[in-house]
Amino acid sequence: MSYETDFVSWTHDQAAILRALDPPPLGLDVDNLAEEIEALGRLEISSMSQHLYQLMHDLLMLAAGAPDRNRWIRKAHSAQTDVVLALSPGLSQHLDLARTYKLARRGAVDMLVELKIEVPDFPADCPLTVAQLVDEDFDFPGAIKLMERGNG
Repeated sequence: MSYETDFVSWTHDQAAILRALDPPPLGLDVDNLAEEIEALGRLEISSMSQHLYQLMHDLLMLAAGAPDRNRWIRKAHSAQTDVVLALSPGLSQHLDLARTYKLARRGAVDMLVELKIEVPDFPADCPLTVAQLVDEDFDFPGAIKLMERGNG
């Protein structure tokens, strides 16, 4: 794996290479260097997952008809821009979209309950793919409609 095609896999590979040095070069803190390199890959996954969470949460709030629609639209547009800008080659394969959607769905339901808004029957599984969510020409109205449809 190369740095340019899959940064996360590259971090795992580089950490493994460091750990395999036998004997390690004098003064080189192999274990901590390897851990720090792997942490960079985890950070990239975490950052993108947070952006995806925010985007899906905002879409769910729009699908539920939460008050101040313009605010949610602005937030969703901002989150989707963050998703597009945070994407790096190969990152998509390391994301757990199902888990992120589940958390976003739970967060939206909790917020709707707190706001005393009827909770719609949101889809149990994410109706969008990572490819759709990172598309620079993201279809906001279509995505909101998909979030409105329950799997029942």
